[in-house]
Amino acid sequence: MNIEIEIYKRISEAKKDEKTIEWKRKILNTKMELFGLYAKEVESIIKEFKSADFRELKKRNCFELNQIYLTINLIQMKNLAEQELFLKNNTDIIDSWAITDCTYQHLKIKKFEEAITFFDEFSNTNIEMLIRYAYLVLFKFKNCKEYLQDILGLFKDSSFYYVNMVEAWLLSFLYISFPSEVYEYLKDSTISNDIKLKAISKICDSFRVSDKDKNLVKQLRYNFKGIGVNL
Repeated sequence: MNIEIEIYKRISEAKKDEKTIEWKRKILNTKMELFGLYAKEVESIIKEFKSADFRELKKRNCFELNQIYLTINLIQMKNLAEQELFLKNNTDIIDSWAITDCTYQHLKIKKFEEAITFFDEFSNTNIEMLIRYAYLVLFKFKNCKEYLQDILGLFKDSSFYYVNMVEAWLLSFLYISFPSEVYEYLKDSTISNDIKLKAISKICDSFRVSDKDKNLVKQLRYNFKGIGVNL
């Protein structure tokens, strides 16, 4: 059985209507061919073929096929060094936040020291999605208080939209576990108000944050915007 042909067949059979595809294209912001599959459909294909010999599978101008290609290769690789090289060699098909966000959990990082080494390596590139990977691996330690100050020290301004968004997302998750510490960081740090405001928006949208803690950051939002209104 030709793995590539079989997987492409599955993708084609699950293709959605053009309206759905265009809606997903706007969300995913990909220039690749898009069949509009739902996440569960792609995950089902990955689960079925995760042990297959992927030497037959090649990169194509197809979002779902490349997502499967990247994920299964990362799953099958033996160590982080091999995965890092693989990602760097495939930046041409990592063109969407959805690719990074659905594959980073397969990176073989167990220790915080490994995450920091990975962060340093990827955040110092000039490739938007590799920098996004750098912040995504820190989610593995979002509930670890012993690493909180180290993580907060890694945030910095970026000219890349999807990097700023993942920084805001990470700050909002840290706030769930450590509201006092992250509040002080949002209040006093020198990172851009743009990142802070995005983080506050995500915090206020979270059902895991109390109304009291939401009101605290809402006050910060007014201050950052120069309004200074008490809630």
